[in-house]
Amino acid sequence: MKIKFYILSLILTLSAGTVFSNETVSSAENRTSLNLTVYNNNRALVQENRKISLNKGISTIRFEGVSAAIIPQSLIVVSNGGFRVLEQNYEFDLISREKLLEKYVGKEVTLIDEDKIFGERKNASNVSAKIVANNFQPVFEVEGKILLGFDGKILLPKIPENLYAKPTLNWLVQAQKAGDISTNVSYLTEGFSWNADYVLLVADNDKSASITAWITLTNESGTSFEKAKLQLIAGEVNLAQETFKARRTMFEASADMAMVQSASVAGVDQRSFDEYHLYTVANPVSVRENQKKQIEMFSAQNIKVQKRYRTQSGGMYVPLRSGGENEKGNALKVQTEIVFETGKKNNLDLPFPGGVIRIYKKDGANSVFIGEDNINHTPVNEEITLKSGNAFDITCFEKKTSEKRINDKKTEFTKEITVSNHKKESVTLLFDETLYGNWTIKSDVKYKKFNANTARFELNVSADKEVVLKYTATIER
Repeated sequence: MKIKFYILSLILTLSAGTVFSNETVSSAENRTSLNLTVYNNNRALVQENRKISLNKGISTIRFEGVSAAIIPQSLIVVSNGGFRVLEQNYEFDLISREKLLEKYVGKEVTLIDEDKIFGERKNASNVSAKIVANNFQPVFEVEGKILLGFDGKILLPKIPENLYAKPTLNWLVQAQKAGDISTNVSYLTEGFSWNADYVLLVADNDKSASITAWITLTNESGTSFEKAKLQLIAGEVNLAQETFKARRTMFEASADMAMVQSASVAGVDQRSFDEYHLYTVANPVSVRENQKKQIEMFSAQNIKVQKRYRTQSGGMYVPLRSGGENEKGNALKVQTEIVFETGKKNNLDLPFPGGVIRIYKKDGANSVFIGEDNINHTPVNEEITLKSGNAFDITCFEKKTSEKRINDKKTEFTKEITVSNHKKESVTLLFDETLYGNWTIKSDVKYKKFNANTARFELNVSADKEVVLKYTATIER
C-alpha cells in the first residue's frame, strides 16, 4: 500500500506575526557569551549574556533560543538594575503540523485539490473546507459533506498567535531607562548528560598499559548551543528536593570557582571543587540538538597493571556434599581482572570520573577487545579493578564436606576447594570465602581478613596442575 504524507503549506497574512510594537525580540544571535555546565544526572546549567535594547517603562521581551527542556522555576535574570521582570511565561506550544491543525479545528482552511477529487470545475484546485476533527488525521467538512483521507496540500490563513517556532520565554518587564542593557540569564535544563569513556590497551605481557579518557556529552534538550564555554561536574548532585533554593545553590556553586588541585591535560582543565570535580574544556564547544560529542579528557602511557584471577565461594549455605554428578562439587566461575592504581607514581595523577573502561590487549601489531567494565567516581591514589571476563582454562569447584551445630549461636563447617590450571604457565588465584558474624578459620594455607565478611586465600597453581584447599570455619552469631 502506498503511503502518502500530508504536505502543509502556510500562508501568512501578517508579515510581523505576533510581534507587537512594544515588544523586543532577543534571539541566540544576540549572545555575547555562553557557559554550559553539565552534570552527570540529566541536568545542565545554562548561563548566557545578551545585550537587550529596551524603551523606558513597561514592555515585553521575547527571549528566544532557550532549551526546550528548561526548568522555568530555576531562572535567574540579572540586568544590573536595567530592568526587572514583572511576569514570566514559558511558551512551549511549538509550531508543528499537528499543533497547527489542532488550533484550526472548527475553522475554515483551503484545500488544494491536485488530484481533482472534487471533479472538473472552475477553481477546483482550491476548495474551502472546515476542519471538524484532528485525531491522527484531519477530518474535513466540504459543502456539507465529510471528507476523510485527503492527500493534498492544506493552506492556513496564518500562524495562531499562541504558537511559537522555538521554545521562548515571554517577559513583562519594567525598564528604568532606555538603551542597550547587558543581561545575564541563568537556568537549569534537563536533557543534558555526560559520562567518561576509557580505552585501556594492555601490553602482551599483562604488566603495562596505556589509557585514553574521553568525555562523552549527550544533548537531548531540544536546542543547539553554539560556541559555549563547556564545564562538566563529576559527582552526584542531590536532586531529591526540587526546590528553587537547591537549584540556586547549584548556580552559585558553578559561579564561585574557589578551586584547588589544578591539573591541565589534553585541553581539559581539572579542578577539585567542593565535594565534586569540575572539568573545563579549553576551546569553545558547539553542541547540536540530538548529538553525542566526544572530547579527549586525558591520556597516559606506561601504566603498571596487574592481571589476576579471582573467584568467590557460595558462603556457608552451600549444601552438604553438593555437586551432583561432579564429585569435586559446585563449579565456581573464575573472573579475570585487570588491576591498576591511580596516582602520580603510576602516571595517573588525576581522578577518574565514573564511566566505562573498554579493555584491549596487544596481539602483535594488532589489538583485540577482551572485555569492558563500569567504574564509579574514583579519586587519586585508589585502586581500580576491572573484570574483563571469565577464565577459560582455570576451573574451580567447592564442596562442603562436613557441618555441625555446636550450640544455638555457633556453627562449624569444612570445605574443599579444588583448582585446576590447564594453562601453559603458573597462575595465582584469589579465593574469597564469604562469612557473616564473628568467624574464625583453621587451615594449613594462610589467609587474610580482606574485610569484615571475607577471608581471602592466595593459591599458586602450576601449569597443568591441581591444588586442593581445605579449611574449617567457625561462625558465632
